[in-house]
Amino acid sequence: YEMSGRFYPDLDNVRPVPFLVRVVKAYIQHDMPLYAAALSFHGLLALFPFLIFLLALLGFLRIPQFFDWLLDQAETALPEPAFVVVDEVVSNVQVEGSGALLSLGAITAFFAASSGVRALMNALNNAYDIAETRVFWKKFLLSFVYTLGFAVLLILAGGALALGPTTLEWISDPVGLSDAVLTVWTW
Repeated sequence: YEMSGRFYPDLDNVRPVPFLVRVVKAYIQHDMPLYAAALSFHGLLALFPFLIFLLALLGFLRIPQFFDWLLDQAETALPEPAFVVVDEVVSNVQVEGSGALLSLGAITAFFAASSGVRALMNALNNAYDIAETRVFWKKFLLSFVYTLGFAVLLILAGGALALGPTTLEWISDPVGLSDAVLTVWTW
């Protein structure tokens, strides 16, 4: 929004120091450090079950070159004792491809992520001074729906990234623009 060359015309008469004081007071009043810590905790809590699910899923897909790449990356990034543990886990997942591990990882990651969504809902309600009026089961149901929707969007985004070059090549070849698309894609 631009008006007479200035952005945000409502802030014309706002002085920076009183504005920053109000921001800090609101930050403390709404207890935002607590909510930031809660969101970080829930994000970290959901990360490890998701990694278990992802490794188990990759074990079912039988992609040995991916596991080799993963181990190469882990060897350069991790200290030796941690790499030994990662190597053992990846080897077991690659060989076994456990369905129980896949199910357990998916269910645990889903519930941990949905609890993170509920924590985000609480933090946003507190930040905007909105009292929670929904009954707890509606809140749980909404968090499950939001988590499922976010998971679907992540899968679609990952698929678009994986299939992007192939799709662009398939579209651009009949028109004769494959060299231009390749140049733009690698740029």
